[in-house]
Amino acid sequence: MMKFKSKKLTPELNEYVEQLREHFIESFTCFVHGIEESDKSKELFNYLPKVIKFLQETCNKLYNPTIVTSLFSTMKCVIHLLQDYLRNALALLTDIGNFYGQDSRQIINLQLVDDLVKILRKASPGRNFAEIIEYAENVSCS
Repeated sequence: MMKFKSKKLTPELNEYVEQLREHFIESFTCFVHGIEESDKSKELFNYLPKVIKFLQETCNKLYNPTIVTSLFSTMKCVIHLLQDYLRNALALLTDIGNFYGQDSRQIINLQLVDDLVKILRKASPGRNFAEIIEYAENVSCS
């Protein structure tokens, strides 16, 4: 787990760590969607507790430098990037829940899902996350 504190990193390294986190979510989302047509879904399931722990920690203020420091000229840009990251984290959690169904309930932190939904409901004006919120609520209630 990358537990970097932004005070110790240069702005360039902070940005690189952010990109790694974003690409991890994108990659794992592709794995989840790609595995649906494979017999390897049980193997992927074994890695999910660590993936969910990663999401939980990177959606936390302590380990997410976009919350701590601004690499951009306006805070609005940072808030939008953070909201996009949280939306993608929620989408991955929801995809895992949708694909693995009841089996995923033992590993998905529903409090994290609820917290992400609450944050995205309060998103910046003009940012519409209704579709992902509805999807997350439907899957978490199943």
